[in-house]
Formats: sequence, structure tokens, C-alpha cells
Amino acid sequence: MGYTFYVDESGNVGKAAGQSNGFVFGGFVLADNDISRASDIWKAIKRDYCTDENSELKWQHFFTNRAGNPLKDTNPDKAKLAAIDVSRRLLNGNLLIPNLAVIAKDRLTKNAVATSKQGNSKIDMESLWVAPFGRLGQFLGKKGLRGKIVHDALSGNKEENERQSSWASLRKAIQASQPQMWNSSIQHIDEQIQFVNSSTNEMIQIADCICGIAYSARIGNEVFLRQVFNVYDEAGKIHGLGIIHLED
Repeated sequence: MGYTFYVDESGNVGKAAGQSNGFVFGGFVLADNDISRASDIWKAIKRDYCTDENSELKWQHFFTNRAGNPLKDTNPDKAKLAAIDVSRRLLNGNLLIPNLAVIAKDRLTKNAVATSKQGNSKIDMESLWVAPFGRLGQFLGKKGLRGKIVHDALSGNKEENERQSSWASLRKAIQASQPQMWNSSIQHIDEQIQFVNSSTNEMIQIADCICGIAYSARIGNEVFLRQVFNVYDEAGKIHGLGIIHLED
């Protein structure tokens, strides 16, 4: 048996004025022999909340009422309550384990800031990965198992190749400079990232919701933030996973 880390991201990596202050990277960890059980939970959620259980339910549907929204009830207050309920149903059964890095960009740690080719400040993705991937590796190492990364498809092959190259580079850097972390953690995660379109993969649809709801909580009001983060923290802490706050 192995595990898969299903990954998405919400928000923009840039720190320019007018962009949201939040960013979330991650999703959930799932045993490979539990995919059918996770699929059953997701189908039940869509039967309860969507007009068509075969529709692709995304996190934005709980927070924006645009054309094509598959929710039966798009009332903003009810949709927000539905998002909290969906989080609980996905994560409270000790099946899907949340593993996310959450950032408020105005409180970003200095070592997590990079400069773009245009000279603008942005989130350094390699620095961001260390915490969630490191904890994933520790989780796998304790079980003596291997894990792989399945990532929501990016905008094109170039971006996906750059993401893959960055992950390979980070692995080599940790192996060379932090042998203890390599041996206890990172070596248990496959080097190859698989990129999958959410429209054809239910697990990536779930990762989209888990990641996006956390993002909405990060940029939302304090009450909603605590309601969502409490669900994530309770589901993740017994496994050494959950939410990592990369903020000063």
C-alpha cells in the first residue's frame, strides 16, 4: 500500500497591490486503496448539494454565484455553511488527511519571498514546499511506505515542466545539504509529479475544494476562518499533518 498527496493551490503567488493577501498550497493525503471510499463520499456530497451529481463541483461555487453554478442553493449564507459541512464530511472520517501551507502574504517570512523575472516580489514556491512535503515524508517514513504527488494541471506544459524541475532541484538540494531530513522524510516521496485535469479526476476535484475553502477562510472573516481551520486542524493533527502557517 502507498499514499498519494493530491495537490492544488489557491490565490496568486505575486505580492502586487490589488492581489488577494492569501495563498494556499496543498490538499490531502489518501491511501491508494481508499480511493473508491473517497469517491463515494464525494458523490454523496454532490447528490446532496448539486443539481447534478455528475457536475464538477469547485470551491468557487460556494462563494460566487455565477452562471453554471451547480449548487442547488446559491444563497451566499447557505452556500458558506455548505462549504463548512463539505469540509467536515470530507475530513472528519480519518480517511482524507489535510496537508496544506497557508499564507497571509503581508506576514510572509523573509525566506519565503523571491523576485520574479520582472523584478517583483512573489512567493518562493520551493521554500513553500519544504514544510508540507517534509511533513508528508515524515508521515510516510514512519509507516515505511512511499508516496507520490498528483497535482492539478497547470496552465501549460511549460509551467508544469518548471514545477517538476523545481521539485527535482529541491530534492537534490535537501539530499546534499540536509541528509537527516532526506533520510527521514523527502526520500519517501517520488520525484515525478503527475499532473491531472480536475475535470477528469474526482480526487483533484476534492483537493480543489479542500484547498480553496481554506483559501476563502484565510481571506474571509475571523469567524469563518476559525470554523474551517478547526475542522482541518482536528483532522490533520493526529497524523502530524493539517495546516502549516508560513507567516511571521
